Amino acid sequence: MDIVILRLISISDLMTPILGLAGAILVFNYGIPKVIDNQGYEFLQIEQLNKDEELKIKKYKRNGRFGILLIVYSFVFQLVSTILKML
Repeated sequence: MDIVILRLISISDLMTPILGLAGAILVFNYGIPKVIDNQGYEFLQIEQLNKDEELKIKKYKRNGRFGILLIVYSFVFQLVSTILKML
């Protein structure tokens, strides 16, 4: 095999568990973001939302989505590694 392909396989094999573990830890800590469907209804909010709580919710959603993205990238790296090994 070409030296470039061997290096790509090595990098891909290294990145797969790192990204997968990091993504799993983020999803475990921050959870999977919920999708809210109000079916077109508008609701009247009587209480005001605390700004600190709003920032916390955004942080949890962002980190949860990033964790899922890292897990997807780990699958992509594993797929690339498998395809390159078949060449």
